Amino acid sequence: MCRLIETIRILDGKAENIFWHNYRFNASRLKLFGQTEKIDLGNRVIVPEEFSTGEVKCRLIYGASIESIEFEPYILRPVKTLKIVTDNEIDYNHKYLDRSTIQSIFSRKEDKDDVLIVKNGFFTDSSYCNLAFWDGKQFHTPTTALLKGTKRYKYLSENILTEKEIRTDDLKNYREIHLINAFMDIGRSIVLVKNIS
Repeated sequence: MCRLIETIRILDGKAENIFWHNYRFNASRLKLFGQTEKIDLGNRVIVPEEFSTGEVKCRLIYGASIESIEFEPYILRPVKTLKIVTDNEIDYNHKYLDRSTIQSIFSRKEDKDDVLIVKNGFFTDSSYCNLAFWDGKQFHTPTTALLKGTKRYKYLSENILTEKEIRTDDLKNYREIHLINAFMDIGRSIVLVKNIS
């Protein structure tokens, strides 16, 4: 059976955005493994003393139940350029531990820092982030995201993001793309549209 991963940002010993991690974790366990008993990750993620300060990555691997929980310092990978790559067959609607499909697409980035994945003419995600398109007034995120991320859920619930179908032809209507994930808030990793090809 497939294994999944939940990656949680720990800041100064505290797990962030745990509500939405719980939501995705338990929804995946229900859909893929038929597990109806909910687990509160807030009670399972116990941060070791050596990781109680600074920004830390918690990697939680699971199937029907939690298999392992690991901690390591988080290092931000700068992304300033994106390569548009089309893959009309990709399916990544759960956060699978096996990322070979994503890695295959990432290998096509050429001289860019990351890829901007397009499926059936619509923007989806980068190789490890959801997308927030900025038009100078508001942020849009693709309705066609491959994986509905925890930070994406949070921003949608707070009306910071609005879902929208974004075709490749629509890119000219935006100034920037902000990459968002558990570790990256809007504004932390910004790619100018002129640096996308």
